[in-house]
This record gives sequence, C-alpha cells and structure tokens, in this order.
Amino acid sequence: MPLEGERIFFRRRVPDTLFERLCSEASLAEKRTEKIEADTCEVDAAGAVSSRGSCRIAGPRDALNEFHHSFGFELAADFAGLEQDLMPTRASFLFYDCDDYTFFHHDTSLSHITIIVGLSDGLLPLFAYPSFGPISDKDVIQLNYISPSGPLELSQQMQERFGSRSKAIEIAVDKQFAVAIKGRRIPHARPRQPVAGSICTACYAFVLPSKDWLTPRNDAA
Repeated sequence: MPLEGERIFFRRRVPDTLFERLCSEASLAEKRTEKIEADTCEVDAAGAVSSRGSCRIAGPRDALNEFHHSFGFELAADFAGLEQDLMPTRASFLFYDCDDYTFFHHDTSLSHITIIVGLSDGLLPLFAYPSFGPISDKDVIQLNYISPSGPLELSQQMQERFGSRSKAIEIAVDKQFAVAIKGRRIPHARPRQPVAGSICTACYAFVLPSKDWLTPRNDAA
C-alpha cells in the first residue's frame, strides 16, 4: 500500500532550448534504434522485471546526457525531498509504434526515481499502481498478464492474495513535460498506443536508500 501522504509523481516543464535539443537528438537516435519485443516476463541481470511489450530503444547522446545530469537531476532531487545523495544511472530514448505497449513492471534497483519526458503528442497516460508498491519481482511476474488497456483486473486468486481489486492511477506524460515517478517502488504500465510517439527516460539511484524507497527482497528465483 502507498504510504500515508506519499507523493506518487512530480511534473515540471522542460525549458524550450533543452527540449528542442532533446527532440533533435531523438530524431537522430531513431535511426539507430533496436526493436524490443517480448511475450514473456522475467528478471534481467540488472534486477529489472522485463515485462511483455514492444518498443524501440536507443542510448543517449549529448543532450540527454546533459538533461540527465542537470535538469533531470534537479527534478529527481526535488521529488525525493530528502537529504540523501542521488546518482544518475541510466538514460535512453524510447520510440513507440502504433499498438506498442509495456505491461505491468517495475524498474531496476538502480532506478529508485525514473523521469519520463514526453517528446511527442498523442501518447496515452502512464498507468501507475501505488497500491502494489512495494512489490517483489516474483509478484510482478505473477501479475504481468494484466492488460494495460484498461483498469487493473485481478483473478480471484490474486484478489485473495493482495486484497481488494485496485485500479490504476493515470499519469499524463505530455509533450515537453518531465514526470518523476518512483520507478522501482511503484509498478507501472504503458497502454497500447493509438499513434506512434516517443519519450526519453532518465533514472537515478540513492547511494543509501531509505526503507521508503526499497522493495521486498528479490524472491523470484
């Protein structure tokens, strides 16, 4: 369950010049993308639940690296609201073709905070599930069959295990806005996209995270 008074996300507009550079870099990055498609769910070497879904991905260059270490870093620190050391860990561009999606998952152990920037119009909101945070990798995998095209629907078995049925919180990721979420603690999903679009992400980890940012020990093995 979410903590009392827990802030689920934090949004801020990206300055015009920096945003234009991110868009220009994304246009170049799209030419070197790799398509990721998966119809199974498993834990990868970095401790992330690799969920079912499809998209194209490319690594950062100058503009996204600058965002990761400046504007994004400041946004992550403000979202954290804690006197703890943060470190930038990973960043990437993601491109969604029509009907691409990402199922229920949470991010790697190096992504206590994930920032998502909308680079195009028309992307559907991100679905976040704070009532399932924190959640173990094993339980994420068991819930990974959930369709992200509508409210969270649980089987009777899942209802008995996790309590009453929970619905997602929709988080808009509008063009030129950066949205910070608890990428590791709170599972999330991206519904099937009605149009092609793109985002970039920047992730941050606490050097010594407090218990409020941790997830249960990985028991997926």
